[in-house]
Amino acid sequence: IAVAVIPAVLLCFLRPRVKLNKYILLTVSSAIIIAAYIPLSGWYSNVGKNAPELDYMYNKPIYKGIKQQIVENSQFQLERDLSSGEEQYTGYGNFPIIGYTSESAAMCSEFCYQHLRLQEQDNQYNILYNTVSYDIKQTLNSLVNGGFYPWWIDRYSKFKGLADNERPVDIVILPGKPEDSYLNNNRETVEIVSVPIALDALVFIVHKDNPVDILSTEQLRDIYAGKIKNWQELGGENNKIKNYQRSRLSLTNRVMNEMIMKGTPLTKPVQVKNLSDWDEAAYQNFPESIGYCLLSFLENDGFRLDGKYKILSIDDIQPNETNIGNGTYPYVANFYAAIRKGEEEDTGGRFLEWILSDEGQACIRQAGYLPLH
Repeated sequence: IAVAVIPAVLLCFLRPRVKLNKYILLTVSSAIIIAAYIPLSGWYSNVGKNAPELDYMYNKPIYKGIKQQIVENSQFQLERDLSSGEEQYTGYGNFPIIGYTSESAAMCSEFCYQHLRLQEQDNQYNILYNTVSYDIKQTLNSLVNGGFYPWWIDRYSKFKGLADNERPVDIVILPGKPEDSYLNNNRETVEIVSVPIALDALVFIVHKDNPVDILSTEQLRDIYAGKIKNWQELGGENNKIKNYQRSRLSLTNRVMNEMIMKGTPLTKPVQVKNLSDWDEAAYQNFPESIGYCLLSFLENDGFRLDGKYKILSIDDIQPNETNIGNGTYPYVANFYAAIRKGEEEDTGGRFLEWILSDEGQACIRQAGYLPLH
């Protein structure tokens, strides 16, 4: 208010020279208030060259669809009604309801595109026919309790017929092996069958012009604990390190804590204003930056870095396909598919069988993950 009042008072002294009225003064004062509010409110941190952005991998991620049609004659299809002249989906047929996390979203999207050949550009990762959860606990809860959250039905008229044909989650795809059994909401034991289906790895990225190519696990831990604060300490330029982190809800962040930090608390990350709160900023590829993610995120252009980044070798081991496949690279994450025990012959079990086939593994590779074979 003070920022607006002072110029308004000055304008009053200029009144003999300038024809002013209360409306002009009100307009000028309002403009000044808005101009002052922008930097004070945190909006300023979201614009400009060095602006951190919200981690869109947890908001509206980008997935460009399949590059090559691998599945020509799918055995999994939705029920359709063409009697009205327009395609309407009336039932799930033998296509599975898939639960997934943010880390497995691209894989599940690839599966849907391959089998259903749908390219709704406004749907992207949260592809139809799937439950969506960015938290492993919630995803497993959907499987254990047979949950299904069809939030998208009201948005897409041609799928409204599915609202009356809800069915429980058939299969979930997630990083890390789930337990063999869980208690559902009725305190009943539900046994789970899970098998590995793909490989991934925790990798660390920096700007391509950063002279540092190799870091040790100890150096990474010291960076993210706040002990090493300048690239010069690591043989790089005299730049203060910007450490970007993943969301607290992300499995990637959990892997980071378990594999790298080993109980050492993470220092405060680069943050950005998120409406009413502050959150971890998405990785921004500046010369002083360092970030981490799963390799599949980079394969899917998850950070939109246009090749201007490089992946660091850790403990002198490069995270390439050979080193990840044979376990030489230490920070490997396995992806698992899980179904309820006793449903091996049902939709989820049949889809799991397809995932492990050569065709399914080829789709996994195309989605940016490393197949088992």
